[in-house]
Amino acid sequence: MGKVGACGDNAAMESFFALLQRNVLDRQRWDTREQLRIAIVTWIERTYH
Repeated sequence: MGKVGACGDNAAMESFFALLQRNVLDRQRWDTREQLRIAIVTWIERTYH
């Protein structure tokens, strides 16, 4: 991963972060980092398991 000219290498991670942004980060604001961490972990568990 990360080689020059190997754009397909990062496609999976870019897709993951785009989904995370749209489905978790853009939906609300959190009062603490712990609340945000729990929201992210919960989303990952529900989405990928």
